[in-house]
Amino acid sequence: MVAAPFISRTLLCNGNYLAAADIEGAYAMAKSADALDVLLDQVDRVRWIDFLDGFTRENRGAHARMALLGLEIGYQVEANGQVFVGIAADVKDGESAVWITFGATSDDHLTHGIQGVSAIRVLPRVGRAGPAVLIEAKDSIHTLLELSCPEDYALPPVEAA
Repeated sequence: MVAAPFISRTLLCNGNYLAAADIEGAYAMAKSADALDVLLDQVDRVRWIDFLDGFTRENRGAHARMALLGLEIGYQVEANGQVFVGIAADVKDGESAVWITFGATSDDHLTHGIQGVSAIRVLPRVGRAGPAVLIEAKDSIHTLLELSCPEDYALPPVEAA
C-alpha cells in the first residue's frame, strides 16, 4: 500500500482550534474558532445523511487517517493508511451518531462510531490534500477524518444507482 500524503489541518489546543494547511511542512495557522469557521464549512444537521452519502460516493477508496482530538486525550491516531469505505449518520429517533467504515477486505475491516455528535464540519480538497471531515461530539472529543486525493484511491468510486 502506498503511503498517502496526509495534511494535518485541524487541531484542538487549550480550547482553541488551530487550523493548518500543510503540503510540504509549511503551516498557515488560524488561532481562533472564528477563523476556523472560515476554513471549515459546517453541515446543517438536516443535511447530514445526504451530505455524508455524497461524500462517501465521491471518496470511497481513498486512503484515510482518522484521529481523535481532545484536551484530555491529545491527538491519537486510530487509523492510518486504511482504505475509506464510507461515512454515515444516524439521526432517527433523536439519535446523533456518525459511523466511519474502513477496510478493502474483511481482514482489515474497521468501524468507528461517534455518539452524541454536535457538529460536522468539512474542509474540501486543497491542492494535493484530500478532503477532511471534523466530527464534534458533546463529550468534547473530536474525530478528524483526513482522506487522500482521488488519484491515490485504492478502490473505484461507487456508481450512483
